[in-house]
Amino acid sequence: GIAAEFDLENPERFVRRIVKGRYRVTEFLGGDETGLSYLAEDQIVVDKKVLVRILSEDGYDEIMKSILAEERVSLSHFSHPNIARLIDSGEFTNGTSFLISEFFDALSVNDILQIHGRFSSARAARIIRQAANALNEAHQQGIIHRDLRPQNLIVDASSGEMETVKVVNFGASNGEPTEQNVLYKAPEVLDGRISTVASDIFSLAVVAYEMLAGRMPF
Repeated sequence: GIAAEFDLENPERFVRRIVKGRYRVTEFLGGDETGLSYLAEDQIVVDKKVLVRILSEDGYDEIMKSILAEERVSLSHFSHPNIARLIDSGEFTNGTSFLISEFFDALSVNDILQIHGRFSSARAARIIRQAANALNEAHQQGIIHRDLRPQNLIVDASSGEMETVKVVNFGASNGEPTEQNVLYKAPEVLDGRISTVASDIFSLAVVAYEMLAGRMPF
């Protein structure tokens, strides 16, 4: 089965596998401490690409696992123009969880910062407003992101004149600080408390600061 073939030490071997009977993995996109990302093609809908995210949940306690499982169910029924839609989720027989979500072939806020430096105030305001609206709706559904940073804000210009922000990787993190996200974490999370709605808002504010100033606030 897939699980026997899925090896965290050798992520390239997962390419060409079929997930959920319909998504053929075509490319390994990379990974970080929260998991590994793959591009896959839908075998039923022509020319439809999806993102398959294999989650690294080592060290998650049972409570956090059940919270995330509930949130993923909520996410699958939830639609917002500024949130990458969660199409499906599940786990392999060895217990490794995965998420299948919309894929956007576009740059992240992090990519744009690396290439062009800081954002104009008008552009930053448009992006943050869209991300804030998305967060607000998710929070009202009881869904917390827990890992807001520039890599998880995709700026999609393909849908016409205006750039559309897509918040990605909901349901993928337990919120604990990692090397990649520690600079975006709220003080209470750094103190070892769990992520809340307020921690998400704090993280978005740090992203906004970085977009405008081209550097971190702290």
